[in-house]
Amino acid sequence: MLGEFDGVHRGNVELIAVARRHAEALNAAVVAVVADVGQQAPHIMSVTRRCELLLSQGVSSAFVAPIRHPDQVEGTLGSTLEQLRPLSMFVDNESWPSLPRDRLYSYLRGIGADVHEVRAHRDPVLGRIKAQAIMDRIRAGDVQATSAMLGRPYELSGIVVRRSQGRLSTSFASEYLRPEPGIVFPRTGVYAARVQVGRRWIGAAVDIGMRPTFDSSGSVVVEAHLIGLDGDLLDTELSLRFVERLRDERQFSGPTELAEQIGRDITGVSTLLSAFG
Repeated sequence: MLGEFDGVHRGNVELIAVARRHAEALNAAVVAVVADVGQQAPHIMSVTRRCELLLSQGVSSAFVAPIRHPDQVEGTLGSTLEQLRPLSMFVDNESWPSLPRDRLYSYLRGIGADVHEVRAHRDPVLGRIKAQAIMDRIRAGDVQATSAMLGRPYELSGIVVRRSQGRLSTSFASEYLRPEPGIVFPRTGVYAARVQVGRRWIGAAVDIGMRPTFDSSGSVVVEAHLIGLDGDLLDTELSLRFVERLRDERQFSGPTELAEQIGRDITGVSTLLSAFG
């Protein structure tokens, strides 16, 4: 299979199922070649996470193909694909837009592959290509619709880069995360989420926006208030699974007002997650 597979959404999962049935008939394995356009375009998740999800859906192996020279089909795909000697190739035209179709198909047939062109997966409501439609929902802050389109909880991953200055409460830890460059952010505001730390799943109130204290300058940041957790998570990668949007972003006059609002957010998240079970 060839594609960008951004999000590994329902359409991608359906394609994997088709490819697996085809591979079983040929007594072959399903291998995914994942396009990596880097920061050239916005994306839902990192290429590493895409590979992990593809493997979880039954793909035997996943290889990353950096798209640096779109006009050079052989150079883009490298020698790895030729060494694999594919019997059939399913080309996901939703997410392999950078390479000229005729040259790509000619190249694939030239190395002995039977080419199957897959029509773009489109969102039935918006009519847009599925990955683009999902990004629209993320930007709108509709994390529930995003999860429905993905077929699993929408997640935002990042490295913990620092803890908030000072502890506002002993019932939660406030951690700042840095997602990979190019990742699409949800609309600014506060969200209820779950996060796995070690073997535990805990609740989190996630603030996406400007630094939620006293100044509104600077870039958008992700601050996760992790409920019932203490300890140092610096340089740890966390994956936030979003459940629901709680409120709009706002500024505060001082630390007391901020702490009171965070306390209300924590209570709201705890109540919501308890209802979800």
